Amino acid sequence: MPDHLMHEEKAVDLLIEEYANAQRLHGDFHSLHEGFAALLEEHDELWDILKKKRPDLDEVIAEAIQVSAMGYKIAVHAMKMKSAKS
Repeated sequence: MPDHLMHEEKAVDLLIEEYANAQRLHGDFHSLHEGFAALLEEHDELWDILKKKRPDLDEVIAEAIQVSAMGYKIAVHAMKMKSAKS
């Protein structure tokens, strides 16, 4: 398997793991606004790392995965809201 595909698979695995951990620890968002606040918090943490002259790539990976997981969690929450209206 080409390296780039292994990296993509690993990133997806980390995303799913981070989402599952967030769900286990915090449960569903109470609102889309709460989800957006969580996403912004993770975004700010990633931005703080990226502004460094030589950012630690492990920290970049971890925070980028957390940003992605919050976006995913918002999408799942919106889907649950949509299906509850049906």
